Amino acid sequence: MAVFPTLPRRTLPLFYLLSAATVVWGAMNGLWFGVPQLAELPGLRRLVVPALNAFAANNEATLIRLCLTLGAIHLTLAHLWAAWRHRSLQSLADLGWMLVVWAAYVAAVFVLVGDGSLSVAITLAMGGLVGVVLFGEQTGGSFVRGIGRGVLNLPLNLLTAISSFSDMVSYLRLFAIGLASKEVAVAFNRLALEVGFDGVVAALGAALLVLLGHSVNLLLGALGVVVHGLRLNLLEFSRHLNVTWSSIPYQPFRLLTASDLDPASPGAPTPASPP
Repeated sequence: MAVFPTLPRRTLPLFYLLSAATVVWGAMNGLWFGVPQLAELPGLRRLVVPALNAFAANNEATLIRLCLTLGAIHLTLAHLWAAWRHRSLQSLADLGWMLVVWAAYVAAVFVLVGDGSLSVAITLAMGGLVGVVLFGEQTGGSFVRGIGRGVLNLPLNLLTAISSFSDMVSYLRLFAIGLASKEVAVAFNRLALEVGFDGVVAALGAALLVLLGHSVNLLLGALGVVVHGLRLNLLEFSRHLNVTWSSIPYQPFRLLTASDLDPASPGAPTPASPP
């Protein structure tokens, strides 16, 4: 930690965790810098999960389903958290929204993978919306009036239910990032092979291509983890948890000072409201 004194205390352990997870995932799908021959080595072959093999045919559907499943679990945790926060009749509405999330999951699997049934998705969505109408507006007073308010809000809730499908499909970006990383690694390997290793100059050029190409790919992968991880947490997850994030007011012609960056200063931006 002394090497990076300005980093928050939990930053480096997070980087270690992400790095270890990347190595474990790479061993499971046998990517190994886009060289399939490496995954065939005796010590590494046992680590590859056949259903996740990056170079096996017809595995894309499995990976798409895995990404959507992670999304469904992620959003389910958001609604379970919201239900725990309410601890009232509104918690039943949160459970209804959880059914809507799984309806979006079934619909996304049907559209993207061709598996499942739309009738199951419609049934889950209808059951979830019934719970939202009955308990979503039970903020006190008459139970019947709460149902009336829920009925009046039904058009908005229908739009929210439809947007849950787009939220679910948004987790497909995890599959897209992995596929792009694989294709970039394979492309640079092919370029190096085209340059060849026949002579000293060619071998140096090919090695430089491999080094620069995979370095750029690793940097893009790290950037993708940060950017898309933040998006999925700050947009999809937080919206389903109903968390509003505060920010710095948009003042394009105002220069920031040191006091603006100090959380203890009176004019500093306020942190996000705790869930």
